[in-house]
Amino acid sequence: MLQDLAASEENLARFIERVQRDRQVWGLISPAGEWAFCPSHGEKDTHVLVFWSARAYAARHVKEGWSDYEAKSLGLDFFLGRFLRVMHEDGLLIGPNWDAHLCGLELSAFDLARRLEEAANQSAHPKLANGQPG
Repeated sequence: MLQDLAASEENLARFIERVQRDRQVWGLISPAGEWAFCPSHGEKDTHVLVFWSARAYAARHVKEGWSDYEAKSLGLDFFLGRFLRVMHEDGLLIGPNWDAHLCGLELSAFDLARRLEEAANQSAHPKLANGQPG
């Protein structure tokens, strides 16, 4: 379990780094316009919407129950400003960069937004992020 947690934390760090760099997230969307989701592993009666930091990561999940879905990007500003707010209001969780077995961390929309904003602040002010004055 510790190794799985460590891998999940690395996947989250990769998600945040790449999403900040590329300014987009990737999900899977159905022909009806519904985003791919899974049941939560940890919270009863809760859904987890899965998003990835690269098209290739999302596309490798177009199989089985999601075989008719396609990878679609969302701009980071829209994802932070609108999408995560709606997810928070709906009580949905986010699965960032889940692996091929659909395992990974489950974060609240608020927590993911906070982490993305902290990463943006650190890259905008790298000396302050290291505890050194600018």
